[in-house]
Amino acid sequence: MPRRTTTETTEAILDNAAGLLASLGPRDLSVQAVADATSLAKSSILYHFGSRQGLLDAAVQQCVREAVGLTEVTGDDRARLRALAELSLDRPGWIRLVIAGVTNLHGTEVAAGLRPAIEALYGLFGVDIENPLADPDRAMRVTGTLGALAIFVIDAPPLLPPAARLQAVEDVCAGILEAGRGRAAGAAVAVS
Repeated sequence: MPRRTTTETTEAILDNAAGLLASLGPRDLSVQAVADATSLAKSSILYHFGSRQGLLDAAVQQCVREAVGLTEVTGDDRARLRALAELSLDRPGWIRLVIAGVTNLHGTEVAAGLRPAIEALYGLFGVDIENPLADPDRAMRVTGTLGALAIFVIDAPPLLPPAARLQAVEDVCAGILEAGRGRAAGAAVAVS
């Protein structure tokens, strides 16, 4: 097996730390657990991040950077969904941590640190989380899309080859995101 580059090692550490942080919470996340998940020595993790808190902070910061980076994707909802699905399948710990920021970690310091990531993901699809009632249907569809994506990445066994899996994830998530568009347009016409 070829040796990983420093960048690949750092990314593997951060993605595993993100996933473990999502499932264990900040209090129970240990450097040893991340070392075990990455097959690295604990000293190697500490070399890269200095301390447990440094690792935790770096995992949250990378999560935010990746989410904010998605806002630069141009095109329609489908193009943004594809970019989101690719990132999530490449970095499952990332999507686990983002979802945990609005579920089991809600109200924690970690969730507060993840807020820009959550704002970016909802904003990617035109939802302002400060005012979800501006378009509650869209907010619900984006929430459903993110939930489906998380389930596909976190819990569903990879039944398909990578390219087919990406397409299936994209198709299902697009179906959720686009559901009800005709109904909403029809309701607007009926009211006028």
